[in-house]
Amino acid sequence: MRSNFKSIERTRVIEAPPGRLWNRLQDLRRWGEWDPQVRAGWALSKGPWQPGWRGKLVTRWRIAGTVTIEKVEIGRHLIWHAEFPGGIESRLEHQLEIEGAATRLTFRAEFSGILAAIFRPLIVRRIGRVFERALENLARLERPRPTF
Repeated sequence: MRSNFKSIERTRVIEAPPGRLWNRLQDLRRWGEWDPQVRAGWALSKGPWQPGWRGKLVTRWRIAGTVTIEKVEIGRHLIWHAEFPGGIESRLEHQLEIEGAATRLTFRAEFSGILAAIFRPLIVRRIGRVFERALENLARLERPRPTF
């Protein structure tokens, strides 16, 4: 994909092992619990994640897009391509790296298409904030709960 502008990237260290965070990423049905722009998600393909696997995500604004996995290293790295109405395409990446007992989780995105070029400043600001909130939400979900 030819990007119209540099990638948007946010990283956070989360106090959880990579396997737990990977399980959250794999469950598209529950993305709305941590991703502030996702309303719903589901698999279109059967079986484990692999190149060519497809799913559907619906945004909070009820815009549906199809996601297709380009590359996957189970538990460590995921690159997928998303197509949404209006000719906006994105290449999204999730990378998980062990950092002691925690995980360094990076979200990265590139956008292309005529609308992406027109709305570049808005997309950069919006997606940067979405990534920050999504990482914060994942960190919150993984915080140990007090036991009484």
